[in-house]
Amino acid sequence: MKDGILKLESPSGSGIHQIREWKNQLLTATFKGVYSWNGQKWKRMAAKAKGQTITTTDTGEIFVGAVNGQIYHSQFGETWQKLIVPIDEDVCAIKKTSLGTLLVGTKYGKIYRSVDNGQTFMKSETPDTAWYIVSRIIEDNNALISINAQEIAIISQDDGLTWEELHYFSNNAEIPQKLYSTQRTSSHIQLIDGGLITFNNKNFIPQGLSINENKNVTDVCLIDETLYAIIDLSAIHYTTDLKKWKKLPLKVSRKFYFKTICATADGELMIGGGNSEDGCILVDLQQYSTSTKKGQKKKSTKITTKGLNQQEKKQAIAIQYFRNEDFNPDILFDIERLVVVSSRIKTLKKKPLVFESKYGGSPDFLSYIEWPIQQGVPMLFLGQVNLEELNTLAPQKKLPAKGILYFFADTEYFETGKDTEICPVKVVYQKETKNNEKIDIKIPSSKTIDTQKIKFQYQISLPDSRNSLELQLLEQKMELLKLPVNENFDVYFSHPIFENENYGFDSRGILAYPVSIEGDPKEYKMNYDVDIDSHEAFEEKMKMAQDQNLLFEWNDDDGDLSFFITNSDLEKLNFNKVWGVYIGT
Repeated sequence: MKDGILKLESPSGSGIHQIREWKNQLLTATFKGVYSWNGQKWKRMAAKAKGQTITTTDTGEIFVGAVNGQIYHSQFGETWQKLIVPIDEDVCAIKKTSLGTLLVGTKYGKIYRSVDNGQTFMKSETPDTAWYIVSRIIEDNNALISINAQEIAIISQDDGLTWEELHYFSNNAEIPQKLYSTQRTSSHIQLIDGGLITFNNKNFIPQGLSINENKNVTDVCLIDETLYAIIDLSAIHYTTDLKKWKKLPLKVSRKFYFKTICATADGELMIGGGNSEDGCILVDLQQYSTSTKKGQKKKSTKITTKGLNQQEKKQAIAIQYFRNEDFNPDILFDIERLVVVSSRIKTLKKKPLVFESKYGGSPDFLSYIEWPIQQGVPMLFLGQVNLEELNTLAPQKKLPAKGILYFFADTEYFETGKDTEICPVKVVYQKETKNNEKIDIKIPSSKTIDTQKIKFQYQISLPDSRNSLELQLLEQKMELLKLPVNENFDVYFSHPIFENENYGFDSRGILAYPVSIEGDPKEYKMNYDVDIDSHEAFEEKMKMAQDQNLLFEWNDDDGDLSFFITNSDLEKLNFNKVWGVYIGT
């Protein structure tokens, strides 16, 4: 084990769905069977079980939930029995209660109950609202909580026979979107969306303990007094006091898909990857901590920010980060020019006042205009940006100091299924008027969008995905230079921005990088030709990429619509040539 880390191949050649402790061993559920790890090698236990979830009992029983309603049971892991169950859905959660009842949760929100250890099953009564993946079933103080993978938690106080929706009334808290639990702990710690909650045993009132706003937690484990959590499938964070969290600085491939985590009998950390090429990572925490401290390098002199404005300071500090780290000097310049300070858009629950920035509703025109039309049909109003408001909170030198930008999109595009990536858009810019009174114009469009007030704040912006155009080009340049791509990208994606700024789908902004999780909308302008074979080609295409300014982003349940404008048009305030690209999620 070098420096406390041992990389293991997947025992089955497929992704790891779940890892759980059993009799001083670890069990892994994969699509090609169940395997155990005894600290030295893998052993196949149940080849036919295409496992999705594993549950164990103190008496040595193992239950494996698999696809198409299959459940496998073993008393001591030596012989296996396939249970006959009236289920044709994937099994996603299994729980054996303190009274010996076996509960099974399915892909479509159903719960089945067996009082004879799986020989017969009956469907439990659940609310109509609980119709999606049962991700966890938890027992606490003789009550059971089933967590839906979307927004619903349901509770049973009769050993799983009947269920009702669990409502929260603590401090007017909203019903959580996602809820996860630790395994086999006495503290009853529950994970909800991006934070921790504990349940009062009597009233089930959640008490929030935040990890990081808008971060998803997919699995956790407790070792001694330290809680480890997988965050956004891409990193592991830990805490000793349930208040302050630190990132475990694992040097692994960016492509590693953190899926599940568990503690070994020796107090090591076993991490399972969701992709077939990931395998597992075994971390000796004590040895790893020692080697990390020994390998720490002395940082370079702190950058001087005296005389810089707020925007320039943030940009300089971000650039200094890369100079302090082990980034290859041959591409350090390329990375530094990717660092920009932009304005993040954040939605609020408050009702916007007249002229304030917002999504949806009706436009607050400063002067009369003809409503934009696309092929004879009134366009759909998506939102407005008050530039004085923007420049007060997060100034952008490229944009006017005052006035309002109004954003429209082709109504028929959204009504006909968004079958192409190109969405006709229109941007209207109105300067401030003397009386500053709203001009009422009747909305001619039959479709409107719910109103949401938006505000702005500074953010350091970097391409946030390997799918982003700039990083695709940079990766190819590294290959031309014969540089280790993964090693360099490990440093890049370790930038504090990816922990401290809400990146990915929560980083929409103005003059920022577009959301690129499912592909970069900038590629359209380049006819999706992003291949390079020389340094000259790299410079040419990087220039083309950075000539596309993200003016506005809007999203619905299916994807993101990005408004782009070139440098020259933005300098001239020529908003007539803005184009829109829609990328589905």
